[in-house]
Amino acid sequence: MKIEEAVEHCYNVAVSDNGNCEECRRDHLQLAEWLKELIAIRAFFRSNNMELVFDSEGSVKGVSPVETNIFDEEETIPNCTVQVLRNTETGEESVGWWRNDEQPT
Repeated sequence: MKIEEAVEHCYNVAVSDNGNCEECRRDHLQLAEWLKELIAIRAFFRSNNMELVFDSEGSVKGVSPVETNIFDEEETIPNCTVQVLRNTETGEESVGWWRNDEQPT
């Protein structure tokens, strides 16, 4: 389940009248709000190229910079001397070319 789906589920439980007790609806509403906050915090850290570092008990140890020039997707244009490297997390791209006899491996 994606976090956005969890938020939607929590809101649905919070507003539905399917026999859920008032306490359960309040708890789900609180969970939805916490999940939305987590989404915003993650977005902030990603936009600043940072990530939280956790210890083995799950407590936050600190903040670590994220390497942003890691390209995890590669596209070599057929019959051309152009190669596109892409970071699918950040959208960053690097375009390179070579002489016909020096195509990268």
